[in-house]
Amino acid sequence: MDYRGLFYVSSRSEHLDNISNPNYYYVIGENDNNRQVGFVILRGLESPNRSVELARIIVSTPGQGSGQGLLQAAAEVVFDEYGANRLWLNVFADNTRARKAYSAAGYRAEGILRQAVIMDGVYKDLVMMAILAEEYIELRNKLSGPGGPQLDHNPGN
Repeated sequence: MDYRGLFYVSSRSEHLDNISNPNYYYVIGENDNNRQVGFVILRGLESPNRSVELARIIVSTPGQGSGQGLLQAAAEVVFDEYGANRLWLNVFADNTRARKAYSAAGYRAEGILRQAVIMDGVYKDLVMMAILAEEYIELRNKLSGPGGPQLDHNPGN
């Protein structure tokens, strides 16, 4: 599937503006050879509701596992560094590959934004998905297994 039509392509100047904006955070993924494999753009770090949007995730080669690593790194930034309560995103309803990847990373579908976007003259639905801090902690503790480091969440951050 050609994914290029599924997202807005930001200009270099837009990225530079975002990088200098404290409300944004870029997570850059690299492989063992220090080659970029993708990135995540987080938006809303200054939200008074502690609700951060995963505005975009781009992987250079889908299906190679780098997306899961980027999702995990983004969650660590949002929950561990910024003390957010919620990390959310919108995904096209017909993008089943992405929806499966988000579900595998602990995101849950919260609702459908019906005909929210028009592409090539066709209205498309978006699915809102999110992971909460308590779900992130539970998932991290489950993955670390017995005897592994157990995380706690401090909502006062």
